[in-house]
Amino acid sequence: MKATTHTEVYRPYTGELRPPRWSFVPIASSGIRVALKSRWPLLLYLPAAIATVIFGFIVYAKFSLEQGMTPGALAGPNEQASAGVVLVGTMASKMIEVRDMIVGAIFALGLFSVLLVAWYGAGLVCEDRRVGAHLLYFSRPLSLANYVLGKLCVVGAFVLASVLVPALVICTVAISSSPGWTFLEDQGWILLHVALYSLVHTFVLASLVLAISTLASRRIFALIGTVGFFLFTQVLGMLLAFLQKDARWMALGPLANLRRVAATIFGVERVAGFRLNWDPALSWWALAGVLLAAWTVIVLRVKRMESLA
Repeated sequence: MKATTHTEVYRPYTGELRPPRWSFVPIASSGIRVALKSRWPLLLYLPAAIATVIFGFIVYAKFSLEQGMTPGALAGPNEQASAGVVLVGTMASKMIEVRDMIVGAIFALGLFSVLLVAWYGAGLVCEDRRVGAHLLYFSRPLSLANYVLGKLCVVGAFVLASVLVPALVICTVAISSSPGWTFLEDQGWILLHVALYSLVHTFVLASLVLAISTLASRRIFALIGTVGFFLFTQVLGMLLAFLQKDARWMALGPLANLRRVAATIFGVERVAGFRLNWDPALSWWALAGVLLAAWTVIVLRVKRMESLA
């Protein structure tokens, strides 16, 4: 029996399916939940926690000594201030700057950020392709931009936590320890610098690991490639800078460029004896070139995945 369509009642659909505007949110949230199922990788945050405690205590001691008080962790509750404590406090106010502590923490945690971005971001795209999950993703009304943005948010959340949280904790210690909220009044702009650098740091690292993940066939290859890329470019830049006696060769490494950008944003020239004396514009252009290459690879590779779905 042949079916008939009553066009007087039912009209053919002439519209088009459009992907939801926020369809990257389920991808990001599900990716973060899956990553958090394994607790052992969270040990990668241990160096960040240790560095936060150390630099936070230094900042707390600075403001305590400036006020002529011995930090509570080093003295009894009834100990009175001495001339030596006041002298040390004067020296601390000149030698210790909160921004230097923040940049020092950023420098110390650079390598651990690479380990975090490699662990949580290496398999985001290549594993979808290996198990065929991209066929399910792109069979639905999901745009390329939402797919990539969802994956970027997954790895970005873990990397951002390793940079933004320690810096905010140090700033919080400075605000609460300074007399009369003077730190917030005089140097509150540091909070904006922390947010700006954290976003730059996270975006650069997350973009690079996604590009490498689109090129790899398995997660382990992407993980090795990510760590190897950052270490190789860093060591190569340091070696050439030493041999050529020209610090500009350091711009070959994204980590060195991020350090130079951090120094520029926070207004410092030397951190932990390491002098950053090359033109900051060179680092900005180098990072822009790396990002352009990374996102070209991401778009081309994901477009290919979308066309095969």
